[in-house]
Order: sequence, then structure tokens, then C-alpha cells
Amino acid sequence: MKEIKKWETHWFELKEESLFKLKDELLIELIKEARDKAGNLNKLVKALSLSYPSFLYALQRRAKLVSVRKLKKLADFLELEYSYFNDKIIEVKKGRIASIKNPKFPFNLKCKEGAYLLGCVVSDGGIYIDKRSRNVKRTAYYSSDKESINNFIRCLNKVFGKVHIINSTKGKNIALGIKSSIIGDSLAKVGAIVGNKTKNNECIPWIVKEYPEISDNYFNAIFGDEGSVGHSRNFPYITLTRYNHLTSILSSENANELNKKIKPLMKERKFSTGHKIKSIKFSKVRELASKKLVKKIENKGISKLLLDESELLEKKGLRKRIWLSRLGLTGKGHYTTATSIFINRKESVLKFYKEIGFSLSRKQDKLKHHLMKVGRISETKTL
Repeated sequence: MKEIKKWETHWFELKEESLFKLKDELLIELIKEARDKAGNLNKLVKALSLSYPSFLYALQRRAKLVSVRKLKKLADFLELEYSYFNDKIIEVKKGRIASIKNPKFPFNLKCKEGAYLLGCVVSDGGIYIDKRSRNVKRTAYYSSDKESINNFIRCLNKVFGKVHIINSTKGKNIALGIKSSIIGDSLAKVGAIVGNKTKNNECIPWIVKEYPEISDNYFNAIFGDEGSVGHSRNFPYITLTRYNHLTSILSSENANELNKKIKPLMKERKFSTGHKIKSIKFSKVRELASKKLVKKIENKGISKLLLDESELLEKKGLRKRIWLSRLGLTGKGHYTTATSIFINRKESVLKFYKEIGFSLSRKQDKLKHHLMKVGRISETKTL
């Protein structure tokens, strides 16, 4: 067997009870070939340590579904390379529904579309643990922009095949739910954050950091989801904001100080999803809180994800600064920081436009408009 690359997921790595539908009559042909090699069906099932009725049923009913466990045993007995089945599996099933049609085994996340998906799940999407179903990893993505939804689905199908997606609405957002744990497991394997991103405070997916040649697509996705364009002194700037829970770094003394000095001055904001958050400018926190607490938040309270993204942008030649803008308080009583990457140097803004850009056309068009207005680009060429 060839060495398995760490960014790939092969069919034989899936859970043993996962079911496959094979092309045409391939499963029946394999069972017959294995039966003839063993001598008869009874000898075959003993050799494979499987049940006689299951194979007899398969032959009589001409079944097309086989589990990962049984297919591996058949392949081993017939001395077939596992890769032989890569293009012969036409469905991955769970119950009656095909979770993936025409799966593209092995699933390869070291590609432009894979990096884009990772950008989506660390921004407007996520991977969560379904405690009601054996703690499997589910994947979700939310957006009010149809273009973002289409981009996510396109990249998902490019990497995995035709994935079964459940569409619903949540406020003004379209919600995409992917029940197949195969997707969540594959994304987590290359470093996607699992669980609450703000609370867990984890780093950038390792594959994006280790292989910067695919990072442009990651940044294209995250700036499309979380980034914005503004202008100052008639020149555009670009921002990206991340949030981080402070629960793990605040002592009870710290929390008491914030509750007493800062909380009463916070203003409440209600989101379209229904949840509420209170916040205050961090410049005001600097004025009112103790220097020791301010320094602690500045040193330990910034999102690790944002710090990694900032470092990688710097390596790509984009100059920027990090701005700790606000202190927030969630509805559940958790203090959070809002920290932004701020790109405003002229050459860096132009470099971003040319090499990364926003996945959303309306944001990219806005940036283009401002750059054209100041004469840095024209309709036909970049100056």
C-alpha cells in the first residue's frame, strides 16, 4: 500500500460500518470470484470471518451495498489494491440517503478548493460535535449572500463529490447543513477548528500554514466572509475582524473589575439571528481599567487564529497592523475581544486586490471602485 498523505482521506479510512454502492454488478462479481478462489461460499465466509447469510443474501438479491469492513476483507482476499476501488464507488450511503454521490476518492484537501473550504469553516461556517449522535462531526455554513453559498457548494463538490446538503433559513441567513461526518472528519484532519471558534481560540489550519501556495484561496474565503472595505483620505483600506473569549485568562478579580468599571458603560447590539451582545471601545477600557488588566488582555486576549493569519499575510508581502478594537460581553456572560487586521498601505492594498481579493463580487467591486477612483488601477490594467 502506498504511503497515505496526511491531507488525504481514503475510502478504507472511513468508519467500518460506512456503506458503499459499487458500479454495475461489481460487488456480485467480486463475491463470485472470491467464492471460486475459496472453493465454495462456506469456505469463503470462514476465511473472511464473516457471516454466511450476508453473502448468500448478497448473491440472491444481487445487492450493491457493501460496508468498508467487508470491502477491505474482499480486497485483501483477492489481493486487490485498495486504490482499485477509488473510481468504482458511486455512492457513500447512510441509511436510505446517499451522503455523497460519485465520491472523489481519495479526498484531497491540499488544493485551492480545499483551502477555500477551510476559510469558510473558520469564518461563517463551522464544524460541531453532535452529542445526540455518538459525538460525530457535523459541518455547517451560513451566509445571507447567494454567491457565498454557491462558492461553498462548488468547492465542496469539487473536493468530495456530490454532497447531500440540507438547506434551511436562520434569520436572514441561508443555512447549509452537512450531516455526513466524513466531511467534518476530513476537514478536521487538516486543521479545521472543531467546536466554538471564539471559545476554543485555536490556530490557523496547519495545511494552510505549511503550504502557503494554497493560502490565497483561504484568504479569499475569510475576507469574503469576515472582511470589509472602507476608505480614509480617499484611499481604500481592508479589515478583517476575529473574536476571542477571555474566560480562560480572566481571574475572578479581573472579572469583578470589568463588571464594576466597564460593564455599566457597554452598549447593547441585537443581531438578525436574535442573539445580543454588549460592547465598548477598547480605548475606553484602557482609560478606565487597571494597567495590569489592560496589558493582560492585550498580551493574551487576541485571537490565535487572527495572529496566525496576520503572520502569513506578512510573509506574503502584505504590510498591516493589528488593532484591538472592542471589548464585548455575550448573552451568556463571557467577555470577548474584537481584534482586526488593518491593511491600509497603498502597495499592500493593491497587492491584496491583485493576488487575493474578496470571494464576494460586491466587496471586490467596491475595492476596485476605490482603487480606480484614486488612479491605482484602470478598467484594462493595473498601474
